[in-house]
Amino acid sequence: MDRSQAQKNIATSYGLTIVAWLPLSAGNVRHIFKLQKQVKRILPTSVSWYDASHLHVTLAAPLRGRYRSWPPLQRIELPMNLESFISDLASFFNSLGLLEIALSGLFLSIEGYLFSKVTTSPQIRPPLVEILQKYPEFDRSDSFAPLHMTLGYILPASEQIPLEKEIELPFSVVEHVDKVWLVHYSNRTLSQIIGKVAFSLGEPAAINVPELLDALGIQ
Repeated sequence: MDRSQAQKNIATSYGLTIVAWLPLSAGNVRHIFKLQKQVKRILPTSVSWYDASHLHVTLAAPLRGRYRSWPPLQRIELPMNLESFISDLASFFNSLGLLEIALSGLFLSIEGYLFSKVTTSPQIRPPLVEILQKYPEFDRSDSFAPLHMTLGYILPASEQIPLEKEIELPFSVVEHVDKVWLVHYSNRTLSQIIGKVAFSLGEPAAINVPELLDALGIQ
């Protein structure tokens, strides 16, 4: 992994994503802390770990990293028929119940991310990608791409950065979520969020276009 790729992890990058934050139990938080200590013994470099409250699974990414200092996402970058998109999302999330999210294993990607593989029950990514593909303004997504949750990333200032080094540690967490979020961010780690909108699973969502734009901070 080169330093330019590592630098992208902390650069200003605007985007729109659909995520589930994990309401980690105290036992699972302790499990993650233990995992971090194991990684520290293995990797000869510095790692920035996400705070437990920031851990999330990206279910789909309508608009991925627009690397620019300003402005944030604008209305013109969203679907022309935004009302239809809201309706599609709301109907889909209303059809779901509690979402089970299972994490397994810890891996280091060549891009410098420490991540865990994710499965959901019911399977949520393919129908979400199908919805997004109806709107040409959105980025193309692969419905078969594996889900994952990033737990941290290698700092670009590190003296040593592993090159295509893969680690694998046993790790297993299962949590349940009752809502997902549409998030407008200014950093790909979601450490900086401009605005977000919650969709409760199994419940109808009543939100119109002006309310959505206002909540997302998009003009």
